[in-house]
Amino acid sequence: MFTNLLKLYIIELPKLPKDDDGSPMWAWLQFFKCRKEEEFNMLAEKHPEVRPIIAEYKKLTWSERRRMIADLKEKYRRDDAAVLADAVMDSRREIARALKAQGDPIEKIAAATHLSQEEIEAL
Repeated sequence: MFTNLLKLYIIELPKLPKDDDGSPMWAWLQFFKCRKEEEFNMLAEKHPEVRPIIAEYKKLTWSERRRMIADLKEKYRRDDAAVLADAVMDSRREIARALKAQGDPIEKIAAATHLSQEEIEAL
């Protein structure tokens, strides 16, 4: 019933002519061969009929890439801050151990290291 409504075209992109042959399909097929942003921009400049699809493609793909990059940068920033916070806490504990070994009062150690008295007593 639907066999008259469907047409299937198989196009081999490597066999696409390098230069614009003037056919309406050339720009659309060239779209599938583009890999770099500059190639998309040049295609949109030469063939205004593909501008809407290129704009939509940029929204879908490049915005996701930017979001992934931003997420990775944020993860790196948080991981770096966590490592730094751990290093600071470890150094405070070492200082507290040394002061406690010298016999300094716990209140003085707590004031110097910003650790709680319970943390210092547990060392």
